[in-house]
This record gives sequence, C-alpha cells and structure tokens, in this order.
Amino acid sequence: MYVLQQLAGTGGDDIDVEYRLLCSGELFPAGIQGNWRKSDGARILLREPFWLIVASQPYDDYPQELTLRFSTKQLTEEREHRGKVSFLSSFVPDDEIAADLAALLSLLCRRLITVAGKVQQRFSDKLLPPELSDFPSPLAMRLRRVYWPPRLAEVIHHRDGVDFKDNQPAPTPFDWRVLGGILKAIPSHPAAEAIIRSARQYALALELIEDRFELAYQQLISAIETVAGPALTKWTPEPAVMIASKEWLMDAARRKGLSPEDAQQLVMEACARERWASRQFLTFILKHLSANILSSDDDLFLIPDFTRPKETDVEKNLKRIYEARSGASHGGKSYPASGSIGSSPMIPSSVMHEVLQGKTAFPPIGWFERLVNSAIVGYIQSGITE
Repeated sequence: MYVLQQLAGTGGDDIDVEYRLLCSGELFPAGIQGNWRKSDGARILLREPFWLIVASQPYDDYPQELTLRFSTKQLTEEREHRGKVSFLSSFVPDDEIAADLAALLSLLCRRLITVAGKVQQRFSDKLLPPELSDFPSPLAMRLRRVYWPPRLAEVIHHRDGVDFKDNQPAPTPFDWRVLGGILKAIPSHPAAEAIIRSARQYALALELIEDRFELAYQQLISAIETVAGPALTKWTPEPAVMIASKEWLMDAARRKGLSPEDAQQLVMEACARERWASRQFLTFILKHLSANILSSDDDLFLIPDFTRPKETDVEKNLKRIYEARSGASHGGKSYPASGSIGSSPMIPSSVMHEVLQGKTAFPPIGWFERLVNSAIVGYIQSGITE
C-alpha cells in the first residue's frame, strides 16, 4: 500500500502533485481565535505528512474545496505470470495515494471527502525541459464531483413565532496536532493495512449513505469486519458461549453414547474452526466505542429521539443490524424503512405507522455510522498510545 510509505515519509520526492478534494461540510483549524472565514492563515489545515489547504472562495462555500499536496516518485515493479516475471511496469502511484488519503480524512473528520481531480504535477528531473517539468494535467473532462447534496432547512411555525433550523453538517474543527500525529503513526500500527482497507470501505459507505442506505449499511459492516479480524486474532468467546452455540452437536454426541466430558471436548474442537464473525463484529465495536458517544448529540446526522436506540439496547440493536445484513446478502431482503433515517429531516410514513403501533424502530443508518466511526478511530488511537 503506497499510502503507508507516503505517511511514513518514504514515498519519495521526485514528483510534486496537487489534487482537489471536495468536503461535504466545512473544516476549519481547531483553536483558532476569531472568525476563521475571514483569515487567510486559517486556510492551512495541515502541513505534514502532507499539505491540506482550504481553496474555497468564500471559505464556507459548499461543498468545501480543499487542496491536497504531496511528493512521491515513479516506481518500477515486476509483474509475474505463472511464477515468472513477465514484464516490468513503471508508474506513479499518486492517484491511489490521493484516494486513500481522502478516505482516511473522511474517517478521521467524519465528513465525506472525495477526490475531484489532479490539477498539477511537477518533476524535479533536471534533464526535462522547463515546459515539461511542470506537466499539465487534464481536469475539465476528468473532474469527479461527488458530495452530499445540500440538506433541506426547516422553518418551524409556533405560537411564539417562527424558528429556522439549518440542517447542514456543522463546521468541523481540524486539530492538526492530533490528526497529523494519527496519520503519521498509522504506518507503525499493528494493523496498518487493515486500517487502510477499512477506511476505503467507510469512505464508500459515506458516498452511498444519502441515497442508497442499504448499500451503505453493507459497507459499514464490512469496514468493521475488515479491521476486527486483525484486531481480535487472539480473541475467542467464553467456553460457555461456544458450547451454547453448538447445543445441537452436544445433543447428538450424547445420543451416540459419549460422556458429557467427551461431548464437551468434541464441541470445543468443532468451535476451534469457527471464525466467530458476528461475535467479532459485536465485540470490536463495544470494546473500542467512545464512552460518551451514546449520550452526546450528533452534529452530522438527523436522528429523532423516538427512533434512537436506547443506550441499554446497543448490543441488541447491533445484533439486529448484523442479522439484517445476512438477510440482505443471502436472501435479498430489504432493510426496514427506519434504517434510512439520518440524512434528511423527513421521516418515512411507514416508520411513523410502526412507531404508533408501538413497534421498535430498526436502528437508523446515521446512528450506526456514528458507532462504526467511533469504534474504528478508537481502535486506531489505542494502537498508537499503547
């Protein structure tokens, strides 16, 4: 993964590249005094391990346009076919690096940040003529404009007057000390490659969450599973839990005349082959979830209180989510309508009907995304501080 070399400072400096990113929100330097929107100095969000600068005019234009700058080099790799080297491939991995950096920023900032396109590429090779050392990059026909559509505002009329509610994502403070430190530490994390793959899944989920929430649910679950395996390599459920999961085998062994001890040993040997994917999913989230994430208000998604799962029912609702994923993946079943809640102040009428009947709403995608983000970021930080 070339992005790990980039974050570790070993990516090379032969080629300087500049990309434009689109942020579905507004980033600003944490701790700044005064109105950051009127300060050119506030446009610099990060200097290392790469440059990140606000390019939007005005500062709070939506989506916010960011400049990403970093240096890399041309690589030559052997391509094998049937165990033999078939050819050598030379390329510059800047597009993959930019996409992975955008995915990591999406995860750490909890805002959708996508690559719009490359705008500049400069070579340090002294043998190149000046006209080619600053090589033009095609942009007009390759620009990728992916961001959340602006959310509807609400005008609320009541007997005391009229209230206006802006439902756009709240401005997000960008702490360069904390985030820069996390980014530089990821290459030395025990599960560095799994973290990058998980960030890719998470970023794709954010792209889908506004209008294809069922696919976003799938991607968020995959983001957890991608990193939970490496994080819990030495973890296994309690013996009682393993035995309870194989009651049918225990009963069959006893019917065949095995003693209780031999039957239990047989069950434990069968359990040794289990992946425990669903229990790893649940254990990872509950272990790395921020302590106050369930009691604090969300500044990103719109979750009405009557659809928000209770703090005491987190484990039960995570199990419901995983079971719904299995039904969707293996049976083509649809997620309940309440799963779409989060990106709009509008509530599906079918959800209101279920609530009025006293039924418990299925966890909204906005609620689940927040837990996934907290767990993955918490795991990254735990590997850095331990």
